[in-house]
Amino acid sequence: MENNVQNRVFFSAKETTAGTHQTTNFFEGHGDAFGLPEPDYKINENTGKMGTGELGTEQTLEAMVTPWTYKTNRLSEALYFMSYGLGVTDVPVAATTVIAHILKPLPVATLTLPTFSIEFGTGTGNKVYTGCFVNEIQVSMAKGGMGLAEFTISGYGNSHTNVAGVGFVINSAGSVSTGVNNFSAEPIPKFPSLKAWLGATVDAAVVDADDLDFDGENMTGTPTDITTILESFSLTINNGISAEDSIRAGGYGVINCFNRKTRNITSEIAICKDNTLIDTNALITGNTKQALEIQFNGSQITAGNPYALDFLFNVVQVSKGEQDTGTPIVKTIPLKVLEDSSSVSLRVFGQTTITAAYNS
Repeated sequence: MENNVQNRVFFSAKETTAGTHQTTNFFEGHGDAFGLPEPDYKINENTGKMGTGELGTEQTLEAMVTPWTYKTNRLSEALYFMSYGLGVTDVPVAATTVIAHILKPLPVATLTLPTFSIEFGTGTGNKVYTGCFVNEIQVSMAKGGMGLAEFTISGYGNSHTNVAGVGFVINSAGSVSTGVNNFSAEPIPKFPSLKAWLGATVDAAVVDADDLDFDGENMTGTPTDITTILESFSLTINNGISAEDSIRAGGYGVINCFNRKTRNITSEIAICKDNTLIDTNALITGNTKQALEIQFNGSQITAGNPYALDFLFNVVQVSKGEQDTGTPIVKTIPLKVLEDSSSVSLRVFGQTTITAAYNS
């Protein structure tokens, strides 16, 4: 990880044409670290081929991709990357200065992820990476210390273009100018501000912003409040993409496929076990499907409307448990994330003052 305070990194609005530099920067990154992008060179050698001698006579660069990694704990930065990683276009719903954002995974019928550009540097000869997409998002929230949330995002992009198939040309330098949006006033999600519920019903009641409660649960029935026994929460969203799979015919060695592959979503909660609230053995043996909601509330934007981040898993099943009835015992519970009847596995809700869609 590169964590050089002299460097600046900007993330753009959605690219109008995937792979073409979007010069409107959505925000300047103020996260913990940006992994200095190191190109992955795909080289063909003629070693061992007839007439090339023992060591060969040349090697040829056939393709080049650039993996990148970014780590942050800021609310809107997390929502920005969530919107690109899940893929469905964010349609903000405004109520004066309070804006609700609903982020959902792309359906199987629509696999193409939105893309953005990255500008990185100190102000001179700034590198530009185009066609950037999110492959994986890791979320970790744990008690102890300040209990800050950690979001680690990784993906691929292009630090070069190709002209009519002749050679590789580094992208023109970026402006590294001020981003359109400023998130500095937003609170940082942290564990002490989390609330959590485990519901006995499968289908989530929330379908649009009119139904959202950012200061309470959003599930049907009477869910169990597990806030007081929650020790940690983690989430991994992986789009199953490899760099090699993203270079198709006609791209001349540049990433030109932005489709996700088989998505995998995993989550874990650690609880100070109390069988009166969660009996994992009973849930497993009963093949019980439930819904899980993890909600962060920050400071108030307006009265009764806090900055918020909400993860709602429509269907989960406990995949490991114990038969003992001792309490308290800190136990990590892996959850299998499934889909509901509408083929939706996860909804991410955000409440901020950002009026623009994060990924459009």
